[in-house]
Amino acid sequence: MANQPTKYRKFVVGAASAALVASAVAPVAFAAEFTDVKDNNSHKAAIDALSDAGVISGYPDGTFQPNKTLTRSDVVKLMGKWLVSEGYKVPTDYKTKPRFSDLKTTSNDELLEMSALVYDNGVFVGKPDGSLDANGDITRENMAIVLVRAFDRVYDVDLVSYVKAQEFNKDVTDLGKAKAEARPAIDVLDFFDITNPAAPEFNPKNTTTRGQFASFLYKTTKVDFDEVGGGIVAPGVASVKGINATTVEVTMKDKVSNIDSLKFTIDGLTVSNAAVKQTDDKTVVLTTATQKGGEKYTVKLDGKAIGTFTGIEATVPTSLKITNQSVQGKTGQQVILSADTGVKKAGIPVTFNVKANTIGTTNKDQVFEVTTNEDGIATFSYTQYSAGTDQVTAYPTGAPTVRDTGYVFWGVDTILAVEEVTVGNTINNGANKTYKVVHKNATTGKPVSGKVLNVSLLENVNVTPDKLSNATVNGVKVSQLNNEDNAKTATITTDSKGEATFTVSGSNTTATPIVFDRNVVGKESTYEASLLQTKANTVTFTAQQVEYAIELTRDGGEVAAKGVKNGRKYNVVVKNKDGNIAKNETVNIAFNEDLDRVISTNTSAQFIKTNDDKTVVYNGKQISVKTDNEGKASFVIGSEFENDYATPIAWIDVNTPNAVEGKLDQGEPFTIAPISYFKAAYLDGAALKVYNGNKETSTFKGSETATFKASLVNQSNKDMANTSIKTATYTVFNTGANDVVVAGQIVSPNRSYTVTTAAPNTNLEVKPSQDKNASVRVVATGIAIDTDGKDYAFTAKEATASFTSSTQVSDLYTGVVKSYDTKKEELTFDGKEAVKYAGEKGKTYEYKGIGNTPIATSEDFIKELKKGKVTVTREVKDNKVTFYIIEQTAGNPPTDVTAPDVVVPSEGLVFTSAVAEAANDSVGPGFGAVAYDIQGTVADAGVSEVKLTFTGEDETVTETVPVVDGKIVFKKSMTDFFGYFNKVSASYTVNGVTKTTEKDLVLRIVGEAQITETTVDVDGKTIGFTDIVGASANLDLTTLAPSATATDIKVTVTEDSTFSMTYGNKTKSVELTRGENQVSTADLFPGLNPSTNLTVGFLQNLQPSGTLEVATKLVAGGVTKTGTLTISYDPKQ
Repeated sequence: MANQPTKYRKFVVGAASAALVASAVAPVAFAAEFTDVKDNNSHKAAIDALSDAGVISGYPDGTFQPNKTLTRSDVVKLMGKWLVSEGYKVPTDYKTKPRFSDLKTTSNDELLEMSALVYDNGVFVGKPDGSLDANGDITRENMAIVLVRAFDRVYDVDLVSYVKAQEFNKDVTDLGKAKAEARPAIDVLDFFDITNPAAPEFNPKNTTTRGQFASFLYKTTKVDFDEVGGGIVAPGVASVKGINATTVEVTMKDKVSNIDSLKFTIDGLTVSNAAVKQTDDKTVVLTTATQKGGEKYTVKLDGKAIGTFTGIEATVPTSLKITNQSVQGKTGQQVILSADTGVKKAGIPVTFNVKANTIGTTNKDQVFEVTTNEDGIATFSYTQYSAGTDQVTAYPTGAPTVRDTGYVFWGVDTILAVEEVTVGNTINNGANKTYKVVHKNATTGKPVSGKVLNVSLLENVNVTPDKLSNATVNGVKVSQLNNEDNAKTATITTDSKGEATFTVSGSNTTATPIVFDRNVVGKESTYEASLLQTKANTVTFTAQQVEYAIELTRDGGEVAAKGVKNGRKYNVVVKNKDGNIAKNETVNIAFNEDLDRVISTNTSAQFIKTNDDKTVVYNGKQISVKTDNEGKASFVIGSEFENDYATPIAWIDVNTPNAVEGKLDQGEPFTIAPISYFKAAYLDGAALKVYNGNKETSTFKGSETATFKASLVNQSNKDMANTSIKTATYTVFNTGANDVVVAGQIVSPNRSYTVTTAAPNTNLEVKPSQDKNASVRVVATGIAIDTDGKDYAFTAKEATASFTSSTQVSDLYTGVVKSYDTKKEELTFDGKEAVKYAGEKGKTYEYKGIGNTPIATSEDFIKELKKGKVTVTREVKDNKVTFYIIEQTAGNPPTDVTAPDVVVPSEGLVFTSAVAEAANDSVGPGFGAVAYDIQGTVADAGVSEVKLTFTGEDETVTETVPVVDGKIVFKKSMTDFFGYFNKVSASYTVNGVTKTTEKDLVLRIVGEAQITETTVDVDGKTIGFTDIVGASANLDLTTLAPSATATDIKVTVTEDSTFSMTYGNKTKSVELTRGENQVSTADLFPGLNPSTNLTVGFLQNLQPSGTLEVATKLVAGGVTKTGTLTISYDPKQ
């Protein structure tokens, strides 16, 4: 057939269906190449494909026997197993109720099972006389019927209806020879090209062979049935859908204009009514007789099939409950109500009848019918437009006596509301949680004052005494017990704002506060669903410490040796809610067999302790242990009885102040350890133990020696009596970061060393080469003497030893921080060596504050350390280092031991400009209307930035200035209000050395020239001045005085100046600062003999000791500046 519709996706009926061929027809699998299937066999491709896929198989002799005829029993088994693979179940009455008349209860059991399955599912219905005819052949027409029925049933399609509605050219030429029942099925095979178009005769009366069936099956798996879909509909029909047991909806593709012209029928059902759906003019609602659940029905329009649906079983619930019986609604907005039918099934119709307060309001009565969802919940919404109370009755449609009632309270705003004052839904035992209630007028929305309301707990309403919540409201034990009328509530009264508060407290319980109106019908405190009410969120009261985590681990296996000197050791680790170790915590230990209240479980085991004199004794059935600074503890249990057993249980007592009440209460954190069994001691191999003197341990100080001893042990890892070690070979692996000494040999980190010892001393000693952290792993092999006196070759389990320096910090350490160094990024614990807190290559650092709150950076971590005396835990795991702040008190904070920067005077930085300029002389602290122009040169290479520090009347300010081409430039305008400063210093670091220089800032007033340099020419003719912008002016001195001898000169200048003197043909200068300067000629001219005459020009009338004041006038840049130059001369005799 060349007119098949477009393919979509491969519809695989399933390898499971094909595999049934092998199981039902050919029970033994063989090779994929069959000797009797030649290349020219028309079925070869199908046989090979299904064989390669493991779908079918041949016979033990290597044949497939493609021409062998299938029997009817073969097909029943084949199709039955297919249904099983698709999830169908064999009927339980298959044996007591054979489905075919020629089968008996004694017939083949598999045939009885499969025949019941295919019959009940309509796949194989037998002959007209009700018989199976198991040994009869299956004709090709019947094979077509069986295949189509199977596909229809399993995949919820209607292939016959679908193909009947299609227009196509039929290939089968002998369809008329088939019985009427088979013709539609043969049409299906024809339409999908399952028949062979090249062989148009179908031969419906012929039998079916194995080869033919392989081809039919193979072609079926290649066909795409996706276009067919479930509930197949005819052209012009969009969908056919069963709504409930008496309702079917048919949705057309176009609007239904004349419903009377359409005649709908359903095979097997009476259609009593057809009507267009009010909310959808394309949908026709059919009312039918009660459908049979699971039955497949075909809907016909004017006698032509248009679609199918599966019947819905009629369900009438025996109970119904409105899930929200009291609802508050705002007028004009929707409220939602739901009813639970108690039957998890969709499509059950439920009626909601709304009875409103219609007198004096716009509210009206309303009726709704909705169907349930798959959970059996029916939900609807509606609104009213006036304040008032509605009574809503819900019942399954058709069963009005199965009903429940709810109430809707309408208001312009929420009438009664409750909110949390105390945040959080989990509260400590005994603590209070506070709530606030607001009551408003339903009609006006204004607060209602003086309103008395009841408060109870939902858990305590209509319950038996044993179910009461252990909580109170305002100290009242509220309750409303079943079959009692003495309800107890707490009452609250609203204030002028319409508000009131209440508190709830409890212990190891949950509580859901409910606030409701006073009852005016019965007793005022009695709760009823018809009362205005509101509910708060549930609060849980529990012990805060339940967030402790207790870890219990057992040394060794399940079986321990009996006896007080043997036993089994357990280890305890306790952490808090943040995952940090809980040091100094008391942990109670008992046996679960004694606490579980189960009579059949008991134990004779006890705890074992070692006295100060080293004697070992039993210590009763319950103990307490205390964790150390690492949150660890241990205990030992034992028993004197063979086959005894015990399961330790550990808990932290949080409900008593001293933590050792010894009673495990609800809510307290606990952990159950692995069980231990006790049997007589037997040799369980060899052990390698580590001792510090006579004490077995694996931890040592850096100055101590670890002694490794090999021995034969029992199942409790205790030395086996009457055994000894002849020779022992130890291999020591240095797993730490520092050298260790093994039998006099230095072993470096990541290296190993092997030592052999012999009786009488077969022990091995290991210690660090210095008092530093170290660790080793040791394995031992050797020859021992067993209890029977014979040699026993042993390999002991490895043992480890770790050494902690008295000054070095271990990978997990908690202590008080003594100091820190921010330059080295190190901190020092009290009594320990410094450790890095940041900056170590290849490691990542994290910081946690109190409560495990994250700290972003190392700088922030140091800021936290500065707040007081601080205890910190340092944890190193692989390449991750974490610091936890455990405790912080008001004591002295850690000391900052950061070394100050090495500062040397800078010869590489020269200020070329250092100007401060203001508009007038009214500037001062806090005003700062000063402009700055700071420029300089940097001679040192590789300097990228310079820090400028400004000091003066305002607060010190530091600015970072980039170095560009060896120069720095920093400028601020007056409008920047940078500050009022009189000095600037510059610093930078090069090659680890910080260099600095500084410059005074003299305020210049805009509009006045500033004399910054003064030159005294020794020939007495000129005194020169240079202003800030480089302009020059000269002042002639007309009268000269005679020469004089001088070694020291005092020069007083009003501005920073340069004083120049000439001696012979050499000129030297001295930088002068504002004020008086002492100038030595020896400083100017090293080696000058003080008695040598130095000629200095000066004005006449200046005495050998005196002062000369010279009036000056400078014209520069168009600005005139007047001033005075004073020169003092004080020669030494």
